[in-house]
Amino acid sequence: MIIKKVKLKNFISHAETEIDFPLGVTVLVGPNGSGKTSIIDAIIFALFREKVRGERFEDIIRRGANSAEVDLTFEIDGNEYNVHWVRKKRSIEASLSRPETGPIADTPSGVLQEIKRILKMDKDTIMNSIFVRQGEIASLVETEPRYRKNLIGKLIGLDKLERAWQNMAEVQKHFEEKAKEYEIAKRDLENINKKIEEITKKIEELDDEIEELKEKMQKTKKELEEAEKELATINAKITLKKEEIKRLQEELEEAEKAKEEMEKLEPEIQKIPLIEKYIESLDE
Repeated sequence: MIIKKVKLKNFISHAETEIDFPLGVTVLVGPNGSGKTSIIDAIIFALFREKVRGERFEDIIRRGANSAEVDLTFEIDGNEYNVHWVRKKRSIEASLSRPETGPIADTPSGVLQEIKRILKMDKDTIMNSIFVRQGEIASLVETEPRYRKNLIGKLIGLDKLERAWQNMAEVQKHFEEKAKEYEIAKRDLENINKKIEEITKKIEELDDEIEELKEKMQKTKKELEEAEKELATINAKITLKKEEIKRLQEELEEAEKAKEEMEKLEPEIQKIPLIEKYIESLDE
């Protein structure tokens, strides 16, 4: 993170101050009580809403004023941000924006959350890594070794690391239990994968059987179509035969009638030779 500019208005001892921070090292020089530390306090307040003076947040308001303002411009990962705080006696306002895109957050909680996300570190980590409060350097030089060790631990956050180490046993136990659960879940997953493979194989076999049935159905369908054609041909032949049988029956009936007529005429026909002889005799 690069601090580029800070503006103070009625903040502690500053009535109205604007400071640009060029690239490189910046040194603030001035007599005691001139407001050097207040500039650092303002930066901390702008980033973390950290109370830097007095017992109350209202104590940062310059005597005689109704509100205090801090406007901080910083850059991180090539992106520039501007955070603005207004501390009144009974309320507080905050906003965070980018010159390129506009507003990001407009509430104190939203601003703090977004700054934490942008910096990718929490307040304690940043405070312990980049900032040493006034008087702690002198204590570091003058104190006894055992107290110096505690002070260094406080400065770099070793006390928190020790507490974290003490809690690691529970964390380790928790992850060991999770590891056991993972192994059980892994075995279950392997069994499930085996069952899935078996089911997949059965599905493939069923797909093959379905394809065979489809082929048989196609073949059966073709045979059925041929049988239907052959049946239609046979039905047509049967119809022709029925018509022929009907015609023959009619002819047979006519023949029977003719036979009956012949039987009736047979006595007369037997007389024909006698009549012929008679006619011959008449001719003679």
